[in-house]
Amino acid sequence: MENPEAAFIARMTASTTHELRNVLAVVKESAGLVEDLVLASQQQKSVNPEKLLHAARRIDAQVGRGAALLTGLNRLAHGLDHAEEALDLGQQAEQVAFLCQRFARQRRQRIEAEAEGDARSVRVNALRLQMALVSAIDCCLEQLPDDSVVTMRVVGSGDRPSVVVTGTAAAQALPAPAGAPSWPRLVELVRGLDASIEAADEPYGFRIVFSRAPRGR
Repeated sequence: MENPEAAFIARMTASTTHELRNVLAVVKESAGLVEDLVLASQQQKSVNPEKLLHAARRIDAQVGRGAALLTGLNRLAHGLDHAEEALDLGQQAEQVAFLCQRFARQRRQRIEAEAEGDARSVRVNALRLQMALVSAIDCCLEQLPDDSVVTMRVVGSGDRPSVVVTGTAAAQALPAPAGAPSWPRLVELVRGLDASIEAADEPYGFRIVFSRAPRGR
């Protein structure tokens, strides 16, 4: 029987390494442009400083993106190091949204994450929390049409912090989240986190509510 944690790590690793290859391709292309401009200057030809600056900025941006991808992948790999730990829910939502952008682009969709107010912490297993958040995103990507925006918003306070997952689209009638193929898996993962799923006010949306905060709060 397939190990769900191993399958999840394999899926996210494959997606992230694909993104890293794209980063390296852009860096190589930009480095080639810089080399061409340097050779042109050596031949006493006119060099466009704007092109040189653009290439340098592009390399810098891609290096930052690559570093962020590696950080996310590293955190994912260490998700099972502790049975439970205190985690910043907003930070986790942002990380998952970032790592899932490729899945959204494949469906011409976009993912956003935001946290309202102060940081909110939960005490759970990091990998299983990320699995639940990715499953929540999957439910939206599977159901919503092209050009949709999926938003994960961290709200709440005290012992009941929550992640509100919503989808916006131009469609006049949106499907019910519970009809998504990934919904049963999401319900199972949320239950394993000692959390629950509640309805949200938005036409397409649901709320993952956590019932416990870190000890000592």
